[in-house]
Amino acid sequence: MPTSTLCGADTLLDYYLKNVAKHIRTMWNVVLARIYDAKCDSANAIRQYRRRGKPTGVAELLLRWQILYARAKDLGSEITTLNKTVEISNDDPEYVKRLITALEKAGRHSEAEIARQKLPQAKAEKSFRGEQFAEAERMRDNDRKAAADSYRQALIDPCRTI
Repeated sequence: MPTSTLCGADTLLDYYLKNVAKHIRTMWNVVLARIYDAKCDSANAIRQYRRRGKPTGVAELLLRWQILYARAKDLGSEITTLNKTVEISNDDPEYVKRLITALEKAGRHSEAEIARQKLPQAKAEKSFRGEQFAEAERMRDNDRKAAADSYRQALIDPCRTI
């Protein structure tokens, strides 16, 4: 027995298709898209999202589109959607990483490298205790608490380089 029959997806589809016919560009299209998605019918899911209209600021909805485009192997639309998602999410690292992956898949390595620059850089660790002591010394006059923390960190394991 197909999964859609077990979940009642066909009954839901009939109901929501009637509602969508009465209203233009409503959230009913999103509901339909999710039902089609549950039935693994990416083409109809994408069609319903498009009928709803372009989302203007909902990163989660855009991410849903991206997943559908990825399933449909539509890299161009997937990348366009991810670019918009990254933009409205203020360069959220999760979305930036998805964009980099899609750009790499499409062979757009220079764009992927530009996107990588949006990822937060890991703070370079201090290589020697001496550098930590020097930093603590510089901070001593401005921020005593931070300087004390830096001294403590340098003293945790005096034999180890950090």
